[in-house]
Amino acid sequence: MTVQQAIDIIRARTNDVDALVFTDSELIHYINMGVSAVANQMIAAMNPYTVKSVTISTTAGSDIPGDFHSMMPGELCYIMNGKVFLED
Repeated sequence: MTVQQAIDIIRARTNDVDALVFTDSELIHYINMGVSAVANQMIAAMNPYTVKSVTISTTAGSDIPGDFHSMMPGELCYIMNGKVFLED
């Protein structure tokens, strides 16, 4: 589904097809908030589509992956200069 398709569905269900109540930018904001909320719930539930394991070098650190969101709770590590390091 594209964002425009989502906007069209929202407009039809809220009877706002002429955009008199909600602007497109407002609807996009709400759509993005919904996507973030679902993604955070999937991460918290350790959904395999959102959780990835990486090996971290204990001395040199590891580059932060491009799709990095956050570390799992309880992981003893820190981030410095674009790298993840394990706590000593």
